[in-house]
Amino acid sequence: MQIPDDILEIILRQMPPHMAYRGPLAPERPMELVGGGARRLTGYDPQQFIAPAQVPYGRLIHPDDQAQVWAELQTAVSQKRPFELLYRIRTAGNELKWALERGCGLFDRNGRLLGVEGLISDMTEQILTQQLLEQRVIDRTRKLSALYEVMAVAAAQNDLKSSLRQALSWVIKAVHGRSGIVQLLDSKDDQLHLAAYEGMSDDLAAQLDELSPQNGLWSEVVQGERPYTTLNSQTDPHTPPGLRQTNLRAYAGLPIVAHERLIGVLNIWRDIERNFSQSDIALMAAVAGQIGATIETARLRRENERLLLLDERNRLARELHDAVTQSLYSLTLFAAANERYAQAGDLENVAQYSARINETAARSLKEMRLLLHNLRPSILQETGLGGALQHRLDAVEKRAGIHTRLLCDSQIALPPHVEETLYHIAEEALNNALKHAGATAVRVSVSQQQNHITLTVSDNGCGFDAAHLPDEGGLGLSSMQERVDMLGGDLAIQSGPEGTTVTVECNLDTLMEATASQNLLDLVQE
Repeated sequence: MQIPDDILEIILRQMPPHMAYRGPLAPERPMELVGGGARRLTGYDPQQFIAPAQVPYGRLIHPDDQAQVWAELQTAVSQKRPFELLYRIRTAGNELKWALERGCGLFDRNGRLLGVEGLISDMTEQILTQQLLEQRVIDRTRKLSALYEVMAVAAAQNDLKSSLRQALSWVIKAVHGRSGIVQLLDSKDDQLHLAAYEGMSDDLAAQLDELSPQNGLWSEVVQGERPYTTLNSQTDPHTPPGLRQTNLRAYAGLPIVAHERLIGVLNIWRDIERNFSQSDIALMAAVAGQIGATIETARLRRENERLLLLDERNRLARELHDAVTQSLYSLTLFAAANERYAQAGDLENVAQYSARINETAARSLKEMRLLLHNLRPSILQETGLGGALQHRLDAVEKRAGIHTRLLCDSQIALPPHVEETLYHIAEEALNNALKHAGATAVRVSVSQQQNHITLTVSDNGCGFDAAHLPDEGGLGLSSMQERVDMLGGDLAIQSGPEGTTVTVECNLDTLMEATASQNLLDLVQE
């Protein structure tokens, strides 16, 4: 049953906030009936849309949307299916709104088109909310990506200056900044020293080096050990003179902390007066924490290298004293005794002491070769684990008259720190065979099956009884165990009258997981 037009008009006028309509199909969208919701949606009186229209509804549609709306409307009507159109309109007050139009074509019994009718709703709030949520997702993704990049830079273990510059560059981009600097606090002279800078000239950066932590924008960060922001650094009384001559405006400063101790300040500027949001501050705080962890890691690594060098020097000094020095002292005693027997014409004792001199000199030569080899720079980086082991066997064991054999897959691929650790373990085992076991043959093998690594060092020496060794035993067993523990692997030693076999097994997957977990724990703790 078709509703009479006068009754339909009454119904349409009672349907706000939607704009109900009926009219012919035409690009200008002329209308025969218009509901009362038109005023709320468009700002125009409903009568202004009725033909002959003072304001054709089609002209309200945004020019960029008109062609697509008309094409989709024609297609839906020609296929006799409902249509749903989303587009922008310009209201009487020149306000831009989003409109959602739902409707269908009207046909008579013979299928002839009579017109179209439908409802037009204001979707501005929903669309803007959706766009805001999408923008927030984009911003959050961008910031998480920046944090990931900063963590990747820290994990790469590049030089500290390069790491700080890369981290600074990423966080500036993530928070839409213009410039930034990282300052480190030197407790000796109580000065903030410039460690990295981005987005500013070298001359300006030079003015921000060696500054008092009690003055400047960063003084608020240092004194309170908390973030400090200002909308316009040009009007902030703490801004240094050099920065007042730039276009830098909004500022945010974050404390860099390591082990609950302030070690520096992360400073970011924008070239517009727009406050940093809470999410911006949260991201910069996370980056500042990661920078603190990176600096502390670099400090510990340098300290560890210093201690390792000192330990190596002390070890070599002990070996020189215990081995070479004692041997040389014995040589002087044997030579003096030999001289006395020679003067007395005791040829039997002369021959005996000459043999002991030769024996002691040969042992000293062997020990000196070993020490010289340990003093040479590592060739691991140049030739890899296999090449370094072969070089060791050629330089020490072969010259000592020991038969050597190395089995190492040329395709083996290990991280540098794993190669270094395995090399030192093998070196310790070879030293034992050379100095204590009296071995005439040694065999070294390194194999890799997927991510499972096995190192074996065996000799045909006299062996030892681990149960009756003193704490250190002179064999470096605790040192080997510590190195194996660093890899999260297993150490097995079998020794007897027929020789000794040292076996190390580790899994690269376990090692990588442990390293990644430690990095995550460090981030959470910060």
